[in-house]
This record gives sequence, C-alpha cells and structure tokens, in this order.
Amino acid sequence: MPLEVDYITMGEAAERIGKPAATLRHWTDQLEEFKVHYVLRNNRNERIYEESDLKIFSFLRDLKEEYGRKTTSKDLSYLIEDKGKSGELQLRSREDAPPPNPSNRTTDLLNQADLKQLMESDRAMQVLNHMVLEATSNMKEKLIEEVRAEMMTYDNGAIAALQQIEERKAQREEQRHKEQMEYLKNIEEGMKRREERGREERLAWQKEQEVQRKIEEEAKKVEPESEKPKTWLQKLLGQ
Repeated sequence: MPLEVDYITMGEAAERIGKPAATLRHWTDQLEEFKVHYVLRNNRNERIYEESDLKIFSFLRDLKEEYGRKTTSKDLSYLIEDKGKSGELQLRSREDAPPPNPSNRTTDLLNQADLKQLMESDRAMQVLNHMVLEATSNMKEKLIEEVRAEMMTYDNGAIAALQQIEERKAQREEQRHKEQMEYLKNIEEGMKRREERGREERLAWQKEQEVQRKIEEEAKKVEPESEKPKTWLQKLLGQ
C-alpha cells in the first residue's frame, strides 16, 4: 500500500499558487515575523504546507497583485489576521507549529577521537570546506532570488505607474497635435476664402470695366452730327 503524503513541499506549493519558491519563502518569513501565521516544518527543518496554507498564500498573492506598492506587507498581514479572526482563513500560531528539535544523531555517532581524526585529515578538511562553500553559495543564491522576487513585486507597481504616465503623455501629445492641425486648417481655409473674395472682386471689376467700355463705344456710334465739336473754320464762318 503506497504511503499517503498529507503535506505539500515548498516547490509544489509555489507551483500551485503561481509564484517562485523564493517568493513563497519570503512571504512565509514575513507572516511569521509579524506573528500572523506559522507553517509546519519537518525533521530537516524544511517548510511543509497544507491546503489551508495554500489558501492563505493565494489570498496574499491576490492582495499584492491588487494593491502592489500602494500598501506594505505588514498592512496586508493585518488583513490576513482579520480574515483569520473572522474564520475565513485558518491561521496557525507558534504553539501549533513549534520548530523541530535539532537531531544530535551525527554527533552521537562520532566520539572525540573520531572528531579529532577528522579535523587532522586534509581530505576531510577539503570536503568540509567544499561543503561550507557550497552551503554559502546556496544561501547567497537563495538570498539573491528572494531579493529579486521582492524587487519584482515593487517593480511591477512602478512599471504600471510609468505606463500610466506614458499613456497620459501620449494622450496629451495626441490632443495637442489635433489642436495644431485644427488651427492650421482654419488658417488655410481663411486664406482660401480671402483668395476667393479677391478673385471675385477682380472679376466683378473687370466685368464692370468691360460694360463701361461697351457703353462708351455705343454712345460714340449714336452721337448726332450737330453735337460734334465745330472746327475753327466753321466757327469763323458762323456755320
């Protein structure tokens, strides 16, 4: 009969809530730091989660996605604490999740002579140094991953704010461009209207001059002989 596992590892829990394991670890530390909620640990001091824990951290994830940088992690912890008091979330106290007792099994297997021999062994010291460097490197990588995850949470809010600023800037530029185009359009239409009026006035003046010229020509054709001016000889002879 297969062994039934009634807890969830950190990797599985992180995958189910859709966040990196470093982020889940950081959120777990924060809730424990604020004395709001504690998770269980196995004999190896590894965090283990239950379904009730996933509900709590899913709620925290939704709060962070909704509020982003508008509120602090401590404020969100208070909201989770209120949900626990109302019974909507099942919170766990330190008494319900005590830290595991350290095991002395390794030291019990080694006596003082064995320890002294290991300390004097160059090979053992090389292995020990390698283990220390490996552990230090892993701790450094985990710390960097946690810091990066927390920065990403804040960066998302900053990116959203910058996007809003860029959108408002683009809207203002578009409105300014429309106003400039409308202004230039009005100027162009005004110039066209003035040119049209000038052309109409020139045509009217030319037409008036043409009519006046025709009138004068017609008047010359019908002018009576007696009204023609007399020459000096006709005036002398009295004609």
